Amino acid sequence: MRHSVALSLILLLANVANTYACETSAQAAFRVLKVEVAEPQRLRLLLELHQPAAQPTLSVPNATIWRWVRLDAVHLPSGSATRWLSRETVKAIELFAARAPRDAEDNQTIDRRNPQALFWENLWINRYEDGGGILRNRQCESIQSYLVGAGLAMVSPSQALDSDHLERQQKTHKRLLALLALEEEARRARRGLWRSARGAVRSALDDTWWEAGRFTLVEGQPLAFTIVRGVGYLNFGTDWRRDFTVRLDASTAKTNPQLRTYLKGLVGKHVRVRGTVIWRNGPMIHLRNQLQIEVLDTALI
Repeated sequence: MRHSVALSLILLLANVANTYACETSAQAAFRVLKVEVAEPQRLRLLLELHQPAAQPTLSVPNATIWRWVRLDAVHLPSGSATRWLSRETVKAIELFAARAPRDAEDNQTIDRRNPQALFWENLWINRYEDGGGILRNRQCESIQSYLVGAGLAMVSPSQALDSDHLERQQKTHKRLLALLALEEEARRARRGLWRSARGAVRSALDDTWWEAGRFTLVEGQPLAFTIVRGVGYLNFGTDWRRDFTVRLDASTAKTNPQLRTYLKGLVGKHVRVRGTVIWRNGPMIHLRNQLQIEVLDTALI
């Protein structure tokens, strides 16, 4: 039963994923043999690597390695209270990797002994040989979309890959909007973390729940936007020393000059903010991407 529900969700997500060009034939393919969630925001994958191939079939594998990876644009809940989510995340990724490609009748099959080929979009690797990006299959479906739609991950625009290339920025913006729509659907259906306290949307005026270091969704009505020594502050209370605030650093405003105007226009509107909470003269979230703030028609809290 669980497999049939999961596969139905993958089919629904395909309509979203296929809106992007998916040029996988020229990329190095790999198969995921084992998945671990060993620390926050990083997965440990046992990968079977293959050389690029012009055809959908895979060549002879070159190597089998363990690799630490991050999934761009999403946040994976962590901590002792969400260990069940980590277990479900591992199962979801294993299922995603084990699903065989579509046949002529558009059917789906599970073959854990012969998992399908996966690819990285916007792959990055740092000097420690950690990597990340958007993990896709040959149907252009992404594991990020699957996890968000299943309620196993939150959308994190601030963790999306930055780029100076306009076309890539536009593509990232579209992908984030699609992920946000999937998250909203999962939240309303109370899937995964959205049926637990970990997925609760918090009120900006409630000072009893703040926890520094936690990725949180906060709703409220900004009262004012001010700029102090080049830094912008969107204040949700009358006392900036203790109330919730969204901070726009001067460096971020310089690379995204429209953000100051955008924040100023949010005063008096009902909004939802997402990001990791820090404590600096009260709870605060740094704004790095405009999509971290959504304007809402109605309140959920």
